[in-house]
Amino acid sequence: MRLIHLVRSLEGGGKEVAVKCLIDEISRLKPDWEQIPVTTFPAPAHLGFYTFSPNVIRKIRSFSVQATKEHPLVFNAHGYGEFHADIVALFRRIYPLQFKSVLTTHGMAGFQKALGIASKRFGGFYSPTESIRRLSHLWYDYTLGAFSVRSYDCVIATSDEESFLLSRHLGLEESKLIVLPPPVPQIFFQEHALENDTIEINGEPVMLYAGRIDKDKGLRHLLEVLSRLKGSYPRIKLVLVGPDFGYKKTLLQMISETPEIQQSVILVNHVSREEMVTYYHTADCLVLPSLSEGFSLSVAEAFACGLPVICSDVGAAPEIMAESKAGILVAPGDGEQLLRALDLVLSDSHLRKELGAKGRVYAKDNLTAESVAQRYVRLYEGLVNHR
Repeated sequence: MRLIHLVRSLEGGGKEVAVKCLIDEISRLKPDWEQIPVTTFPAPAHLGFYTFSPNVIRKIRSFSVQATKEHPLVFNAHGYGEFHADIVALFRRIYPLQFKSVLTTHGMAGFQKALGIASKRFGGFYSPTESIRRLSHLWYDYTLGAFSVRSYDCVIATSDEESFLLSRHLGLEESKLIVLPPPVPQIFFQEHALENDTIEINGEPVMLYAGRIDKDKGLRHLLEVLSRLKGSYPRIKLVLVGPDFGYKKTLLQMISETPEIQQSVILVNHVSREEMVTYYHTADCLVLPSLSEGFSLSVAEAFACGLPVICSDVGAAPEIMAESKAGILVAPGDGEQLLRALDLVLSDSHLRKELGAKGRVYAKDNLTAESVAQRYVRLYEGLVNHR
């Protein structure tokens, strides 16, 4: 079998880590399969949130004409709302017998945020200009987005919430829909010796945030809560690990305007996987106060490392928290709930240990690269055999 993975990039975190992990594990499970990753970044043209990469059209066309019954071809496009995913959908309509197609959404944040703004769920958090810009995403979702997802042989959502959006809003047949989590690299499951740590954080307790430095991640609320926690935890530290997505300057200004937290916040841009493991094991909890989210790989990695999680009640979080019992959910944007949850977890070492142990069990049972990759392999084989 020839398996083509189309993804914007294999560098970076989140979706990119999950796709690279999946490719590596499938190579181990099926060494006779030919896997070819095709990246589309940097794209030469942009229109709002949408990027165009004409070269990917030629690549998809070239691969599709080479498919035969003896050498079946499967395209797995990674990323809902991406140009390469829409082109695979178009070719699937034009050449329905030449290949099989799978779309892995890896989140539908743009759609979720636009729906939230339309329903006024975020109040005045976004300016009128930002709201108009984000609402334009709905035009894509209900036109090209809906056409695209309905063209695939199978669509993999990462949460029940995404499954609902795909079936109820975009008209995808439920028979084409499956829910699978992203795989977590094995390094996060390995036993960790604290005496080997090279990272020192002068303070306690330590709260960790891992993800994009982005307005949508609710970091403003986290800084406000940190200021209030200082009274009970004078040596508290908040470590923010992640790349800047246009919000770091605003974040630094908020920190500079709040003297009591200036020595309590540590910003780290890019770290290796090995360093990320150390941060998870150094922290007392992971906190993710996002306004919208898919299936957070940071939450999955924290579970694998045995770290308790406090996160917003959005995306896949309600599902995995209900199953794992490994953390506490709070309403997005609710500073009081976030404050109470953090105080509860930070003040009770026995609770932290209990939550962390439950998260690790859940991750071992559901999120290992091997278990997720095996389900992908069965899916690919089923599509190819059902001709």
